[in-house]
Amino acid sequence: MRTKHPDFPFFGSKYPDARCIDGHLYDLDDIDEEGHLLDIGITPCPFCNKEKFIDWYGSDKYNQVVDYVKEHYPDFN
Repeated sequence: MRTKHPDFPFFGSKYPDARCIDGHLYDLDDIDEEGHLLDIGITPCPFCNKEKFIDWYGSDKYNQVVDYVKEHYPDFN
């Protein structure tokens, strides 16, 4: 499972706490004692599932995520 874009803040943190896996976001803070992700990944990724993300969260949240990634990862396309 790989992602084509960097992790970014999404689940209420000021640090990158969201990772895209197979087109859905997982909360990197939601782990078990062994470090396995517990999140079920229902949140659409704003990069892989832009339309669905905007349907769920609106264009303002989409722009906020994209602006953060552009600012902190200038090499990301």
